[in-house]
Amino acid sequence: MKVDASPDGSSSLDKLEGLQSFVRSPTKTRHRTIAIKEEESMNQFSQLFSTPVGAFLVLAVAAYLEVQRDACFQSGLYRSSGAKQIGWFVAGAVVLVCYSLFLNFPQIDFGKLLGIYVVLFFLVAQIVARLQFHQSPSKPIYVGGAFVVVGGLILTLWRG
Repeated sequence: MKVDASPDGSSSLDKLEGLQSFVRSPTKTRHRTIAIKEEESMNQFSQLFSTPVGAFLVLAVAAYLEVQRDACFQSGLYRSSGAKQIGWFVAGAVVLVCYSLFLNFPQIDFGKLLGIYVVLFFLVAQIVARLQFHQSPSKPIYVGGAFVVVGGLILTLWRG
């Protein structure tokens, strides 16, 4: 049997064998392709997380999702009834799943980032409380929040 090599270095026999394996197992090949694409997107997300700005953005989005989850449940418990209440609970559950996937998708050492995450969570919670629920922070919240920010900075920046 004569085998012709193509410009990319593969022979027609190689292509025929690849086609036969695809015909025999198209599902395996498709699953392998999907797994490779998922791994590539995971690597891109992990690369984003590896930069300080990227890590900050990912943690800020995660803090926002966590605060919104709490806001959905609070709206369901105290600000609605009937079908609207159920809608808030469902929305809270969906946001919880999104938050969990978003925060746990990249492989990170969460302990190292906990300080900045707590600070972001506190700040986002205060912004959402003000904009969404029209609640102003009291003096104890400002003072306690200053301690949260200082503590978060110590956890994040102290080397040793």
